[in-house]
Amino acid sequence: MIRVVFAVAVCCALLSAGVAIGDDPSKADLEKMQGKWAWLPSMYHLNHPDHEVLTLIHGREVDEKGLLGRDFTLEVKWDSYIFSDYKMETRQATAKLDGNKKPGEIDLVVGQGKPFLGIYTVEGDTLFLFIGDQKQRPSEFPAVFRANRGQVLIQYTREKP
Repeated sequence: MIRVVFAVAVCCALLSAGVAIGDDPSKADLEKMQGKWAWLPSMYHLNHPDHEVLTLIHGREVDEKGLLGRDFTLEVKWDSYIFSDYKMETRQATAKLDGNKKPGEIDLVVGQGKPFLGIYTVEGDTLFLFIGDQKQRPSEFPAVFRANRGQVLIQYTREKP
């Protein structure tokens, strides 16, 4: 009888440890991000980002004054990030998340290229992306909503169905 109770206790301990090990913050964050997100025109800051990052996120819709167009969206379908503009032209990247870090880290890969390094946070219906270049990842979100040279800082809000 004691052996049976001990065996059940060991099994329960192993099962509960397996549940804790199986929890994956990256997967949980990716699930929270699923769906369509609208770009908030008042909540972005670009500071001479890499041409490829600007093309990915905004399709080079920059006018002669350096101002962006309107109606940019991001649709997340598992690890596929689809950026589009008001002309409905789309650009796609594959994302790899590391939700174990705080803030979470994101690598955006276009085609077979090197990843653009960034950080993210998702809070309810708000998603923040802070994307750097291919050499250095931003380490934290700034206290003032401004990107350093070579970076893009964007806030999205979830679109309601």
